Amino acid sequence: MFQFTMIQSKQWQYGDCKVVHANLCVEDELNETAIGAENIIRKLVEIEKRILTIEEKNDKFSTYIKDAMKQISSRLPTYYYFNLFQNQNNINQIQFIHLLEENHNAMIFYYNSIFESFNINGFLLHDIKNLMETIREILKDDIICNYQLVLRIYSNNQILFNPIDRDLFKEVNLTNASPSVIENVYIMIISEELKISSSGNLDGSQAIIVSSFSTNVIW
Repeated sequence: MFQFTMIQSKQWQYGDCKVVHANLCVEDELNETAIGAENIIRKLVEIEKRILTIEEKNDKFSTYIKDAMKQISSRLPTYYYFNLFQNQNNINQIQFIHLLEENHNAMIFYYNSIFESFNINGFLLHDIKNLMETIREILKDDIICNYQLVLRIYSNNQILFNPIDRDLFKEVNLTNASPSVIENVYIMIISEELKISSSGNLDGSQAIIVSSFSTNVIW
C-alpha cells in the first residue's frame, strides 16, 4: 500500500509514508497493524533470548537494567487515552483518533530509539542489529504508516502528528558497565517496552490494536 523513500539509518521524518493508492478499509489497515505487532513481538523474544545467553554469567546485568529503567522511566511514552477508554464499550470519533495517534506516536518513539541505540558505542552484535533493523522496517511499513493513513482519513488530512521528541538514553549512568553490556541493557529495555506497546497489554488490559476496531465507534 505504501512506497517508502527513507533510508533505514536515520530517524523518522514527517512525510516518510507515501500513499500509492487511495482505497481504504480501516479494519484491513488495523489488521495489518496487528499482524505487524505480532511479528515484532516474535523477533523481540528472539533478541532477548540472544542477549540473555550472552549475559548469562553477568550477575549484574539485571541490576543494570533496573538502574537504567529508573533513570529513563519519565521519558517513556504514556498511554493516557488507552487507560481512559479501555473499559468503554463505545467511543466517539475524536476519542478514536486520540487513541490511534497516541499509539502512532509511541511507535515512532521506539523506531527512533532503536536508531539511537545503534550509535551509542558500536558494540552491538551483527545478528542482533539485523533483527532490530527488521523490527524498524516492520514498525515503518506495517504499523506507523497504516496508523497515519487511518488518522489522515478520519481527520480529513488535517491532523498534525507530534512524535515524542526525547533521547531515551541521554545521560544514563551505569557504573562499571562495559560498552557492550550497556548496549545490551538498552536493547533489552527497548525490547521490553516495545513488546508492551506493540501488544497493547498495558497492565493486562485488552490489546489496543484489536480494541481499536472491535470497539463500537460512534461517529
